[in-house]
Order: sequence, then structure tokens, then C-alpha cells
Amino acid sequence: MTPKNMTLVWQDNFDNKRLDSSKWKKLVWNKGVVNNEVQAYVDDEETCSTGKGLVIQAVKNKDGSWKSARLTTAGLASWKYGYFEARIKLPPESKGIWPAFWMMSEDNSYGEWPCSGEIDILEYSPATFNSDVYGTVHYGSGTVDMESHFWKNLIRLPLESLPQSKDGFHTYGLMWTENEISFYYDGIKSQSSWRRYEGDNVRWPFDKPFHFIINLAMGGTLGGEIPAQLNKAALEVEYVRVWQ
Repeated sequence: MTPKNMTLVWQDNFDNKRLDSSKWKKLVWNKGVVNNEVQAYVDDEETCSTGKGLVIQAVKNKDGSWKSARLTTAGLASWKYGYFEARIKLPPESKGIWPAFWMMSEDNSYGEWPCSGEIDILEYSPATFNSDVYGTVHYGSGTVDMESHFWKNLIRLPLESLPQSKDGFHTYGLMWTENEISFYYDGIKSQSSWRRYEGDNVRWPFDKPFHFIINLAMGGTLGGEIPAQLNKAALEVEYVRVWQ
């Protein structure tokens, strides 16, 4: 959607044959660095390609290991408040997959995760939440007492019950203001929002710049066991846009 009284300040349509290095970095990480995920994040054309949109592909190697891609705008672009949106086609439902479009604090002003917050605009983990798509905010004073708030309405609903687009793409959006965070699915606002708690930076660390992350994880704490017959999974992104 095009939000009222806002200006488009940043976008990527992924229409060049090479990923725009002025906007995105590819992270290279070994297996299991975060969330017990089974894939390694690598920098190659098989796991990340552009030209007609962005395609992130998780691939099983001949030895049975997995590789995928994880992109971030950290150090290149970050924003405080605005409307953030991506048009995304999810992989076919399968246990083991865990694609996400999300945001993390640029400077960790309130401390390491989850103290400085996390905003998940889209996550999809059929092994954990059946065929639901969902948005989440994370916060807390430390890893022991981390809290999460899932949106159990227009965002977290079974895919079968959501309006279906002919090409499989949907828009996933976030409206983030000084006092409120709301999620959007194909331009429809979530029925509940996460609101600012005055003077409480534990529950509202969302007053600092955040950057984007797009990745396709396999296995791990939410992805679950990967079916033996699964060899590939692809996440497609038509565009990412920011209005302020």
C-alpha cells in the first residue's frame, strides 16, 4: 500500500543482475551460529540471485548439509519510524523451512538481544505454527526474561484462510510510529497493536534506528526437522520499500 502523508525514501526492486552492495550485505556464517539452524549462510549465486526480483534459495549439498543466504542493510541503511513493506512469495509449505523478513536495532543502544528489541514483519515456520504466517515484537531485559508478542489476528492466521493472490505474492508491512507498532497483510491492518509504554524501555526499546534482515533458515528452534526428501526451498521478494 502507499501510506498517506509519507514519502518513499528507500527501495529496492532487485532488477539488476547483481545485488546492490550499496543497500545490502550478504552475511557468511557457519552452521548453527544462531537458533541451532542447520544451514550455513554463504555468498554464492545459487543461494542468492537478482534480476527479476530477489530469490533466496536454501539448497541441500551432496553431503547432506545445507546452505542458504542472509541479507542485511546493517551499516548501510537503518530507519526510526515509518511504513516498511515487502512483496514476498513464500516457499511451499514444508516442515523444516523458516523464512523471515525482519528488523533489528542498528546500535543496540539498550544492550544485546533482546534488550534493544526485534521486529519480525514476517515469519513462517510450518513445523511450529502449522501453516500460519505471523508478525512478532521481541523485547526484554536479558535472554533469560525475553518476552515476545505474537499477533493472533490478521497476521497470524492459516494461509488457507487468507486471500490468495494469483501469483502467490503478498505484501507484508509494518507501520511503526513513536507510540505504536502495527502489522499489515496485503494492506489490511492487524486488529491489535503493540503500544509504547512511557518511560519503560524494556517493553518499548523501539525508539532507535533499526535495519532490515531477509533470510531463509532451515531447521533450528522454529524450523524443526527437515524432511529427508526436501532438497531445495526458495523465498522470492519482488521489492522492499520504506516510507517516512
